[in-house]
Amino acid sequence: MMTKKQKVDKGQEVINLFATNKAIFVVDCDRFNAGKTQAFRKKLFGVEGRMMIVKNTVLKIAAENSSSARMKQLSTHFNKQVALIFAKENVSGVASLMKDFGFGKEIFVRGGAFDEFVFGKE
Repeated sequence: MMTKKQKVDKGQEVINLFATNKAIFVVDCDRFNAGKTQAFRKKLFGVEGRMMIVKNTVLKIAAENSSSARMKQLSTHFNKQVALIFAKENVSGVASLMKDFGFGKEIFVRGGAFDEFVFGKE
């Protein structure tokens, strides 16, 4: 179990990733399996992408403490178990990998942001 300080620290890491990445995708991760997740993360590394599975409470703390409009707009998706996929610069490379791994078909993409454009917001 994470302490309050660990949750705040992890939340700050998420805030920093929202600030330093060109695109963010929020995806359901209830259909992830360990092998597919590991293979996807390994491929993401090659296109300067990153995937994080973070507790909802940590995401909510991050959204409350963030000044990022796109994080606040996407926070409606921070329920159940979600993963965040970040694209530093190569957004098309990350999106292509997501497609190859079944995102959008087998794995639901709840929303995301590209620069300041947010999609899937409620």
